[in-house]
Amino acid sequence: MKKVLIALAMTSLVAGCGNDDKLYSGVDISSKWDARSVCQTARMLYKRSQGEAAAKPLYSSKCTVSKLTGELPAKSWNTPYAATWPNGTALRVYVDSKGLGLMGISTEGIPFGWNKAEDMTETSVDGHIQICKARLANVGTNIELIDTELYADKSGGKAHFKFLRSPTEQGTGKCLFDTNKVLMVTTDRKADYSLLN
Repeated sequence: MKKVLIALAMTSLVAGCGNDDKLYSGVDISSKWDARSVCQTARMLYKRSQGEAAAKPLYSSKCTVSKLTGELPAKSWNTPYAATWPNGTALRVYVDSKGLGLMGISTEGIPFGWNKAEDMTETSVDGHIQICKARLANVGTNIELIDTELYADKSGGKAHFKFLRSPTEQGTGKCLFDTNKVLMVTTDRKADYSLLN
């Protein structure tokens, strides 16, 4: 009987780990700092800084790690990365001899200042908008661009869309992009995030 219970417990534990791994994606900083360890440590640092209430939504949401092209303040030699969550939380992190450090918090996605500023061209903006529309096609039809806003420093911008979820239900979407790529696509439903990014 004990052997059966132990086997069930181990099976449950392995299954739980597999499901947990689906919450982490993106780049690894090093062999020691994979996406999972970066996300978990960044989340812990965020909790220390902002409190348990702010960090709680991050524990059951997917975290993605991406490399940033901008430099850290104070002429740091460390390479910056971002850990991001669907609710818009973005944490700028780096690794040094002491471990993972936190140097930047945003609640509206990755700020454009965290990446290098380059001039946006009309061609690149149009390309980003087409990518955004293609992603929104995963959740709706008749996708229309409402407006586009480029940032003053020309490091990126955002676009707003409207679309039909069904013949009688309309949805709205937002797309954030920098000079190189589309950073994030969101809609008025959080459940759409995994289908868009």
